[in-house]
Amino acid sequence: MKKLLCFTLSAVLAAALAVPAFADTSVPPTSAPSTNVTQSSPDQKAETTVQFTITPAYTVTIPGTVELTKKTDAETNKITYEEDFNITAADVRLNEGKTLRISLVSNYKLASGATTLAYTVTAKQGTADAKPVDSKDPVCADFETKTGEQKVTLHFAANNPPYAGDYSDTVMFNLAVYPQN
Repeated sequence: MKKLLCFTLSAVLAAALAVPAFADTSVPPTSAPSTNVTQSSPDQKAETTVQFTITPAYTVTIPGTVELTKKTDAETNKITYEEDFNITAADVRLNEGKTLRISLVSNYKLASGATTLAYTVTAKQGTADAKPVDSKDPVCADFETKTGEQKVTLHFAANNPPYAGDYSDTVMFNLAVYPQN
């Protein structure tokens, strides 16, 4: 009786573990057609495509406000208002052969009431020399695919204004992906 019970339980356990598995032969609407191989197929091979997609991504940080500070040249006593600030791009991942370009749009005039005061902008990125940024060449940064942080330092400078007042200008930054130069 014990042998019969042991044999029956072993058979039930073996049947429970031997569950047939069937491959999904349904074809999703956007995938390539599947290949069915059966025992009677003349060719016992099949192919599948392995793929994934990574969408371009980046994080750009631009200060919301930059306060120009008074500087006095020790030799000439010339007064200017200047400040540096950084634009950073972190974890830039673009399609191959692309670059993230940041351009500055402005009339390059600080205003206080009816008084306007011209100012200049230069951009320094990496080991390259600082270059002027103006309406003829508004590009201030090119960032490429790279993990970690990349930066460009912008330098704003204005001469000493003739009148007291609160001088300001709103600067627009445009971000666009272009082919690399």
